[in-house]
Amino acid sequence: MKKLNNEGNEVYTILFDEIKNIYTANKSLENYHTFYGIKRLCELYQENYPENQNTQKISSILNTITSYGDNKSKLRDIDAMYPNGIEESYNNIEYKEFYIIKKLDTVYEDTISKVIDSVKEKKDEFLATDVDHDWLLGDIPDNTYNYIIQPISSFPKEGVYSLHIIENGSKTLVDYNGFQSQAPVYRQVDVDILNKNLETYYNILEEQDKLQKQLGSLLNDKDISENENNNPHNNYQYDVYYDSTKDNTYNDNNNSNSVNQNTISQETAQSTENVAEKEFENINLFLSNFSEAGFSYFSTVDYDRAELIRFAIIHHILNTNKVQYVAEGADGISASIITDTIKKYFDVNIYPPTSEDTPEAVEYGIYYWEPNDVYFWDSSQDFNLCYFTSLDTVTVDENSNYVVEASVYYAPSGNINSSTYANPPSRTSNAEYSYSISATLEPRSGSYILRNYDTIVP
Repeated sequence: MKKLNNEGNEVYTILFDEIKNIYTANKSLENYHTFYGIKRLCELYQENYPENQNTQKISSILNTITSYGDNKSKLRDIDAMYPNGIEESYNNIEYKEFYIIKKLDTVYEDTISKVIDSVKEKKDEFLATDVDHDWLLGDIPDNTYNYIIQPISSFPKEGVYSLHIIENGSKTLVDYNGFQSQAPVYRQVDVDILNKNLETYYNILEEQDKLQKQLGSLLNDKDISENENNNPHNNYQYDVYYDSTKDNTYNDNNNSNSVNQNTISQETAQSTENVAEKEFENINLFLSNFSEAGFSYFSTVDYDRAELIRFAIIHHILNTNKVQYVAEGADGISASIITDTIKKYFDVNIYPPTSEDTPEAVEYGIYYWEPNDVYFWDSSQDFNLCYFTSLDTVTVDENSNYVVEASVYYAPSGNINSSTYANPPSRTSNAEYSYSISATLEPRSGSYILRNYDTIVP
């Protein structure tokens, strides 16, 4: 380089053209040869001409390249925290109930394996099963299927735990009789940390786009302003995990449909036009909890306790496995579960029931059994999952609550699936308009609280 020109000016011209040629080949710093080719040439010029007038421009190019490389390492580190990367883990996270039985013991076939395992950072793993909600025995393990749980921290005791988990492969379990079985492995996830990491991840990706554009500007790329509008990563939208406001499995008697409602938009909507499509789906799905139960009216200052209990019971009949066998011809559910559900959806604390004070029994055929603290009803009652809600308009009031008007549709039960909750409802639903509702929802912790709900009969 010094043979060409001691001042470095001629070298700069040749080197800058070469950097631009490398960049123009694909205009992507994700390409190995582009990244390291430009980086090597910049370092070479900076080393030989530290005081040259052109060194500042070269340093700017090198700083851009270096920042991009540092960000790439941060992205790899975040991805490495989750099975198959953070985005795939985020899309596949589940909220599931397990009965944790015991910490797993490792059986070693030889001493070498034991020594290697002791050197590695080995995390605790626990044997788990599904939960059987037995009326007489309480919550007991259902040993039909086994699971391996990798917890955030060790479980203090045997029992029922509801966990956010990500599937993390499978392992072979061997009991003391030598019987082998394959079991799926689930890693427990802290949802708050996942949301923060995902936000950081997308912020870094957005910064990578800016660095790409910055490099193009430094290299006088004439197409950069045009490419800026066409970049698919130009506007990253970050959604937080939607934490179990509505259970994901619809029983629908013998026809179950899995409904995924993992996200709500983090941005505040101001009108129907700028509410994110996913936000529409989640509000539709949330409000469908009420339309499917035949709910008609609620106000935080004027509500019927019996109606709230009825809603909570029908919700669990249709959507969860909390319902228990009570006696021949009667099903039931723990009163504490109903109290928690009402608090979750309405932010209302209902007073404890007694055998003498059960207005819901007269109106809805729902009775309270005080010795066992359960509500029970005739198990032959039919509850059809045939109504769903679809938004018409949504605005935001002075308290940042969603004020919505929506239509309630009837559809054959087999036609209701995840696409039904899109806006407008899927044509495959064969939906028929039934009536309209107005409602006010308070966004809270990645979920909603119902503040007002009123039926508008056509």
